[in-house]
Amino acid sequence: MKTYLLIIMLVLGTSGCAGMTSPAGFMYRSSQERKLSEAVSLLKQGKTVAAVAALDSICAGPSVAGVSDEALFLLSLLHLGSDNEAGDNAETLRDLERLKKEYPFNPWAPMASSLSKSLAKIDETLEQQDKFIERENFLILEKRELKRSSHSLAQKIKELKESNLSLAEDRKKLKELNLSLTKENAELREGMKRLKNLDLELEGRIKH
Repeated sequence: MKTYLLIIMLVLGTSGCAGMTSPAGFMYRSSQERKLSEAVSLLKQGKTVAAVAALDSICAGPSVAGVSDEALFLLSLLHLGSDNEAGDNAETLRDLERLKKEYPFNPWAPMASSLSKSLAKIDETLEQQDKFIERENFLILEKRELKRSSHSLAQKIKELKESNLSLAEDRKKLKELNLSLTKENAELREGMKRLKNLDLELEGRIKH
């Protein structure tokens, strides 16, 4: 805000009232000029809220050349200070457009046009910056999700490896069991063969 007040002070130092007559009459002009002078004094004292109120009052009344246009330009600068803190130049642009439309030949018009273009570029830059930040936040979330998915996949791979090891161990035990059963079957067949031979031998003895 201090920067904008400095700009306003510089503008005030180069300003002057344009035009000596007005349809509103001499008394009204004098009243509006007095209000403008009071607003400028308030600005120099740093009382911006009161200054804005005074300038709003001037701009709300009938137009007075050299007074209303200056008040509107100063008001746009003050709105620029407050708008910028909020990240929005809408009020300033509205004031500047009104100034160019209602007072196209006033001495503030060139500065108003230049300021409008600059603010438009600033708004465009801010919009692009917002889109970039939005995209960056999206990519951060995507990265987190990929990291979470990667961790989950790694966990599943680990579980699968453990399952494979368990399966390999089970296969080994089954193979050992099969070998043991094969050995027992062989021993059983051998035993049965011996029993059969004994039966034949015993049968032969009985006959003799």
